[in-house]
Amino acid sequence: MENTSFLTEIIYIFFGLLNYFIDFVIICLELRYCISWFLNINPYFEPFLSLWAFTSPIMWFGKSFYPRIFGVQIAPMINYRALKFVQENLDTIIKTIKSARLESSYLYKEDLNTVSLSNVNIIIAPLLEITKKIN
Repeated sequence: MENTSFLTEIIYIFFGLLNYFIDFVIICLELRYCISWFLNINPYFEPFLSLWAFTSPIMWFGKSFYPRIFGVQIAPMINYRALKFVQENLDTIIKTIKSARLESSYLYKEDLNTVSLSNVNIIIAPLLEITKKIN
């Protein structure tokens, strides 16, 4: 039982880090798309040079396999959509693992049996104090 729990934690952490990395890559790709609309920005100076160097392998992966449609290279569009597909499925996997972790935890099983209004007040009272301090 402990080994499966440890393995689940490792997998959850790995997928979480992978999800953050894919989010970062997608943000960089979207930033590159937006910057490329402005013709007066030279991408051969920093910080744009680093952005172009980081995103070029992702943009042009499979360039020779995808056909040109009306003279437009569709490799960046297909690669971006494939990355978004991986991100969406990774989010589903992470949510599934997270719910499995919650169901197997001892506190989750015990709290379901002992939920009452007094327990809810114990949880909500400190949160209300924090929000009052912020406002």
